[in-house]
Amino acid sequence: MGLAPYGEPKYVKAIYEHLIDLKPDGTFRMNMEYFNYCTGLTMTSRKFDDVFGGPARKAESKLGQREMDLALIDSGSDRGGHAAAVANDAP
Repeated sequence: MGLAPYGEPKYVKAIYEHLIDLKPDGTFRMNMEYFNYCTGLTMTSRKFDDVFGGPARKAESKLGQREMDLALIDSGSDRGGHAAAVANDAP
């Protein structure tokens, strides 16, 4: 993703605390309370918005640091293992 190199890993801990239960063997379970795509008309729920600082950006609106930070997470980039370190500390 083109924005990912400009993002900071500020949401990694929130992801492991709220969205994903990552097991030592690499399997994971998603907390579907934060997602709406199975039953609604949007990808994420209001609970997701609360954790990540607001609703999704409106189409064609200006990109900000928040979008860059979220893109970093979506790209799978972890800036030298930061996400792995947080995952190892996650309950």
